[in-house]
Amino acid sequence: MTREKALVRSRFLALLFLIGGGEFARAQSTNGFSYINSGGAITITGYDCSSNLAVIPPVVEGLPVTSIGSHVFYQCAKLTGVTIPDTVTNISDYAFYGCSGLSHVVIPGKVAIIGDYAFASSGLVQVDIPASVVSLGDYVFQYCGGLLAFNVDASNPNYSSQDGVLFDKNLTILYRYPEALTTADYSIPATVTTIGYGAFQASKLTSVTVPPGIKSLLDDAFSGSVKLNSISLPVGVSLIGDSAFSGCASLADAVIPNTVFNIGNYLFFQCGKLTNAPLPLTTVSVGDYAFAGTSLSDANLPNGVVSVGQFAFSSCSRLTSISIPKTVTFLAANALNQCSRLSEIQVDPLNTVYSSLAGVLFDKKRSVLIQYPLGITAATYTIPNGVVTIGNGAFSGVSLNHVNIPNSVTTIGAFAFSGSSLTSIEIPSGTINLGNGAFYGCSSLTDVEIPVGVGRIGDYTFQYCYRLTNISIPPSVNRIGQYAFFGCTKLPVITIPGSVTNVGTAAFAQCPVLLLANFEGHPPTTDSLTLFTESPTTVCYLPGATGWGKTYGGAPTAVCAFLNPVILTTGSSVGISDKGFGFLITWATNSSVVVEATSVIAPPQWVPISTNSISFVPGSSDPSNGVSAFTDSTFASHPGRFYRIRW
Repeated sequence: MTREKALVRSRFLALLFLIGGGEFARAQSTNGFSYINSGGAITITGYDCSSNLAVIPPVVEGLPVTSIGSHVFYQCAKLTGVTIPDTVTNISDYAFYGCSGLSHVVIPGKVAIIGDYAFASSGLVQVDIPASVVSLGDYVFQYCGGLLAFNVDASNPNYSSQDGVLFDKNLTILYRYPEALTTADYSIPATVTTIGYGAFQASKLTSVTVPPGIKSLLDDAFSGSVKLNSISLPVGVSLIGDSAFSGCASLADAVIPNTVFNIGNYLFFQCGKLTNAPLPLTTVSVGDYAFAGTSLSDANLPNGVVSVGQFAFSSCSRLTSISIPKTVTFLAANALNQCSRLSEIQVDPLNTVYSSLAGVLFDKKRSVLIQYPLGITAATYTIPNGVVTIGNGAFSGVSLNHVNIPNSVTTIGAFAFSGSSLTSIEIPSGTINLGNGAFYGCSSLTDVEIPVGVGRIGDYTFQYCYRLTNISIPPSVNRIGQYAFFGCTKLPVITIPGSVTNVGTAAFAQCPVLLLANFEGHPPTTDSLTLFTESPTTVCYLPGATGWGKTYGGAPTAVCAFLNPVILTTGSSVGISDKGFGFLITWATNSSVVVEATSVIAPPQWVPISTNSISFVPGSSDPSNGVSAFTDSTFASHPGRFYRIRW
């Protein structure tokens, strides 16, 4: 369905461009039809669906109507009858698509071409194809749930019908099996070598006998045949198209011969009862989503397999193990996502690209952790030293409570821990990249400290972390992505450092206890008025900060003394003076902070250089209330210095 909808959109856009271009100026209308003059003949370009019975005129402006253009009756659901004049020779793509009330149509004896999806999703019960038709497009009669039979004129030189089934003239290509036929079993004629696009799509068959001469099954050949329970393809089949059996919900067994080399995209997608479909020994590639959503219990890839596509075995709820042979050079990072019982990934030691350790999948050098199997029942896991990257989705959905991350890790990939059971995480100080959705849906995670060096908090990073109560954002972060903290229902306060210059859409929306959002600098740019939708937030900014209005991101603003100590990064007190380098520290309490410095940021070697006492009087309007000045008189003797405060 996804591909078909995409085709609908692309063809509809093409139609808009056609009408919007040079032809538009000459387009006219009559009796609900729009039309254009195409080189001395009329093409119908549209219909307003104003009548349930449409009569296409044979002549307009003295010229014959020869073509029904693309999408003319598109989704005229109430159309019950249409008269097509004998002058018409062409019925274009999607012409009657979605005419669910149209149960019968007479195709005139001069029609030569019927385009892609021309009658798809219509209410046709029977189709009579005249001798004049020389070309039928792809998926012409798909999703016609009431279609019982095709009748092809015996003198047609290109097409034929047998027992209501549509074939080419020589019965070598089976084009379409009527969707409404309720017969349980069908034997494909022995002459057939090709099963066409969507030939048995959405059929009610439980069993199909495939003859030994079959060579090709094109895309969607049996897709959506929910009653089909088994299929055995003969030796000699060399091509099985994408989605050939997708959505065959009752299919339990499938035999693929050793003459097949490529397992197509979505081949057995959402075949929930499929438990047995051994890959042929000749397999070279396994396509995207090929076995996603099946009930396979093991998936031993034969030697010779080179590539395994996106989500190829994802959501295989009974898959417990998989073996990766030495020949595999590409295994999509998400190929094994959401396999809840997968407890072991084995890799042939001779594989030059991948390796495994204790059932966990790595690259060969073990610098990238690719996939931690969901079926491992341990509560904690220690990532080996030397791992630099935690791959996209590597721990997505795991039941681990804690993962020990070594200091060697610099990158945590997109959705790396999404949906996991983590209750705590320590991100090492050397981490600089935090991918989109890295902790999305970690509903048990309570406290996170992001280390200095991380430059951005990506889209969806902490979305739906329902128990998150504390988050520490370092002054290296310059962007907070869209929906980054969306739905963090227990987060009471958040502090945004002055380094942040951009905040994405709804970043703090639906956080029902988020009372304060403390901004340490000028207002970051944002294109959203919904940053705090359904959050009872007051946006606080520091004394001396400029650019703030009465609201920000849809929330009211106020000048606030922060509940945690903050280095003021705005105003004339920040920078170099004749006394040294200095800045102000503000805190709404009577306490002390320690200023520490380091000359190197990774790994840092922090040294305390000052203790600053802060005096705070609630309600005081004194500008120095809750403020303490710090000066480093020795800064010039260092090539560079970083500062932090501790309390």
